[in-house]
Amino acid sequence: MWSSDPRVLPALAAASLLTACPGPIDRDPFDCTIGLWTEDEPFVPLAADGTTAAEMVFGFQGFLWVDTAIQADEDGPDLADVALSIDIDGFAPFGTSVPGVEFAAHGDGFRSGPVQVRLDNDEGASRYEGLAAEVAMRVRGEREEGVCTAAFTLVDEDPCIHTDDEPDCPDDDDSGEID
Repeated sequence: MWSSDPRVLPALAAASLLTACPGPIDRDPFDCTIGLWTEDEPFVPLAADGTTAAEMVFGFQGFLWVDTAIQADEDGPDLADVALSIDIDGFAPFGTSVPGVEFAAHGDGFRSGPVQVRLDNDEGASRYEGLAAEVAMRVRGEREEGVCTAAFTLVDEDPCIHTDDEPDCPDDDDSGEID
C-alpha cells in the first residue's frame, strides 16, 4: 500500500541514496615508481630520461607486452587496481586496466608483481622496435592511491615465445626451428 503522506517519498529517496551509493572515498596518496619486471631482478627502475630499453615479450596466442612493476612507498597498498595509458611515438595513445595487482612488503615500501602493458600485435613487434614510449599508471588500493609515470624505448631482442615457465626459443644451430 502506498502512502499519500508527502514526507514519505523524499525520506525514502534520501535513505536509498545513503544506503545504495557510498560517497567518494578519500584515498591517502602514496609515491610510486614504475620499473621493469625481469626474471633475474624483479624490479629495475626506469630511467627518468626514457633511455631504459624495455623488452617486448611475445607470448601465448600472439600477445605482445612489456612486463612492468610498481614500487610504492610505505603508504602503498597490499592490493590495487591499476589503470594505465601508454603513448608510443607515431601511434594514438591507448589505455587499459589491470585489476587485482598484488603488492608485497619490500624494504621501506611495497612492490607489485608483474603488470603487463599490452601492445597491439596485429603487425608484430617490429612496428614498435626502437620507438619511445611513455606510460602513466593510476594505482588505486582500497584506501590509497598513487600516480606514477615512466618513459622507455621499446626493443625486441628476445627471439623466444613465452608460453609458460619455459620459453620456446630457436635452436642454437640457427635453423629457425623452435625448441
